[in-house]
Amino acid sequence: SHPHVPPAAAYAALTASSMLQHLDVSFNAMPQGVWQHVLPADRQLLQLRVLNASNCGAGCWTHADIARLVTCCPNLQELNVRTDAPTAQHVLQPLHSLRQLTALEIGK
Repeated sequence: SHPHVPPAAAYAALTASSMLQHLDVSFNAMPQGVWQHVLPADRQLLQLRVLNASNCGAGCWTHADIARLVTCCPNLQELNVRTDAPTAQHVLQPLHSLRQLTALEIGK
């Protein structure tokens, strides 16, 4: 792992506030397994409208992560993620449940 990247669990603090509306983590690469901490299964971020994780890394989002995102952030309006092209369709399938989504950007 990169010496400047904190352990995945450290990122839980990013979503500690239930009032969070805009989360931009595009400034650096995120470690594998980070989303189970950022988007915990037992919490909903109902205010979150924008998530930019465009620099997360190609393999960062798994199908389980996207499913967790949909459950955790049902009111998401803008999403920018990076995922592996061959698996993108399968991985992103749960996004169909996001009824508020108006902007979606998927990079590789």
